[in-house]
Amino acid sequence: MDVYLISLTDSLEVWQLQPARGFQEQRRILKSQHRTNRGLLHTCVWGGYFSATLPLTHVGSDLQDVLNRWWRDQSRLALTMERSGTMTTHRVRIVNKSKPIGRFEPPQKGLYQGLIALEGAAGGWGAHGAPFILNHAYFGTLDTFNAVV
Repeated sequence: MDVYLISLTDSLEVWQLQPARGFQEQRRILKSQHRTNRGLLHTCVWGGYFSATLPLTHVGSDLQDVLNRWWRDQSRLALTMERSGTMTTHRVRIVNKSKPIGRFEPPQKGLYQGLIALEGAAGGWGAHGAPFILNHAYFGTLDTFNAVV
């Protein structure tokens, strides 16, 4: 069984999350591209970050209050995921545009549902000072005529 834990980065209070179907995890890339007048494509990869979407159901009022407060305060959080015996931790923030957990879940009384959008506060590619990529098989190359090293 997969385990998802979330807490403030500087706190020992840990909450266990049980995402419903539709959990999505992504690595987003920060890059810029431009094409020269000769038609060459230049790609600069600046880094990347972790992103996840967690649909939650059957959330009690205590956890609802905590998650909504963390969203409102833009708190720095630690999301720990244990899947298939592998544990990973990401530093994240809740980045929903509106209150993440706010709807009652009928017919349950006192239980809520919602969707939490998380993005890495730091981490992912570039966390350890990813290099400026001059030549890369996937991300492209910089023309030596334009590249100042």
